[in-house]
Amino acid sequence: MKKSNKANKFCTKKALVPYTNIYVGGEHCRKDSLFNQSLRDIESRERAERERTMMPMASRKSVLLLLLLLLELGLAVVPAICAVHRVCIVGSGIAGASTAFFLRNYSDSNLPLDIHIFEQRDVVGGRMAMVDLAGDKFEAGASILHPKNLYTVGFTDLLGLKRVTESDSSAFGFWDGEKFVFRTLQPGCSVFSKKITDLLNTLAVVWRYGLSLFQMRSHVQRLLERFTQLYAANRKAYSTVEDLLRSVELYDATQHTLADELIAEGLSAQIINELVTVITRINYGQNATLSGLAGSVALCGSGADLWAVAGGNWRMADGLIKYANASLYLNEKVVSISSAKNLYNLSLASGEVENCDAVVIATPLDEEKISFDPPIHLPDRHMQHTFVTFVRGLANAVQILAVLYLECSYYNMNLFRMHKSKSIS
Repeated sequence: MKKSNKANKFCTKKALVPYTNIYVGGEHCRKDSLFNQSLRDIESRERAERERTMMPMASRKSVLLLLLLLLELGLAVVPAICAVHRVCIVGSGIAGASTAFFLRNYSDSNLPLDIHIFEQRDVVGGRMAMVDLAGDKFEAGASILHPKNLYTVGFTDLLGLKRVTESDSSAFGFWDGEKFVFRTLQPGCSVFSKKITDLLNTLAVVWRYGLSLFQMRSHVQRLLERFTQLYAANRKAYSTVEDLLRSVELYDATQHTLADELIAEGLSAQIINELVTVITRINYGQNATLSGLAGSVALCGSGADLWAVAGGNWRMADGLIKYANASLYLNEKVVSISSAKNLYNLSLASGEVENCDAVVIATPLDEEKISFDPPIHLPDRHMQHTFVTFVRGLANAVQILAVLYLECSYYNMNLFRMHKSKSIS
């Protein structure tokens, strides 16, 4: 990739020149540079006019002096010229891709943006990653999405992506390392038998956890109601994440563990140690001792209305980047960011240096280890690493068919025996 210099493009808009500074589209330009550029424009136009009309030199000088006087008095209307803003985004996951989308979608049309995205890997998507095993692709990161995530729902509609759902079996069990402490029934082969099994399994779960099961669902519902307030059209911008969370009454949940939150709401230790812990381990690889907010989000991922993007969730990030008409640079790792002369210099591992008017960090700084000049302070925190192992092999088709046959035969035989006993009685 060639070294990119700041784009030498200009946007033109008529503005009333104040005494000291010029403001165009909310942006601040220096008067001296604008004044010099305006003077050059005036002289250029005067030369063209002189060639066309052969205006006397004295008259031309009078016009020029008059314009200069009006500029100094702040009364002249002149073209306000401001350079195209070059925005650099570090990371091409959903954070970086959606940033590019919102910048392009909501920026002033009179203030053009030149958006560049730098990704250290060879694919876009960030945590929405996929692995390829012998031609088959599998989700390896953020694999499910919630219908209350209105942004992702809107993105898929905008980009024309198909949402798919998977119907999981209601059968599950809890293994304590030595034995199953709880196990539901396996569904049968027919549609009728599956419905009966689902009903029996639901009754078994309710019997085991009682009122705590409904309290857990109420906890999740309250979280979703507060979370969806973030989509209100009249919401303002916030300076910190803390202010944002406080505005929807979610900050307190970050100051306690999930277990403490649920115990305070009356949930039993049994449901927390079994059902809740299983859910948090599946989603985040942690126990119920993680943050109350993160844990509650994990519980939201246990519903039956979850969905994914056909072909991989990474397609959202890819589509948003293309929609924003952003320049994407793959295999480009940012190693340092420095500030100098109202610009930011991005130093890449390849040795190239990019100049930007603004920089958005859309990747975890805990992991990337980017150096800053002047230095910035980052709070100490520990990131939880989750490892996913994919195993591919050839199953014995004969054994699989035999197991399915025996399961169906066993279930049908039980139904036959139940029917026979009822007939005899």
